[in-house]
Amino acid sequence: MFKKILVPLDGSELAERALPPAQVIAGQAEQLILLNVPVAPPIVSAALYPHDTSLSGISAQQLQAQGANYLSLKKAEFLTNEIAIKAEVISGDPASVIVD
Repeated sequence: MFKKILVPLDGSELAERALPPAQVIAGQAEQLILLNVPVAPPIVSAALYPHDTSLSGISAQQLQAQGANYLSLKKAEFLTNEIAIKAEVISGDPASVIVD
């Protein structure tokens, strides 16, 4: 039995491929965590990724809200009431947040 299953989701089709296996093994866990780590606020993104202009005009709060809405939709797709499903949106470096 697993204590927790962590499913990091970024909205991509590739990340969402983890959802069906997570649903299959969810019954063997005490808790399922759906995690979204929004991309850094635009001013930081511009410094880190100057070639990417897709984030201009989006605030950190908007990114948090988008992440929360996205996870809410994904959480609703799970067909189990047997375990606790937690949706978390945490800011930071995605790799570091996932490891933590």
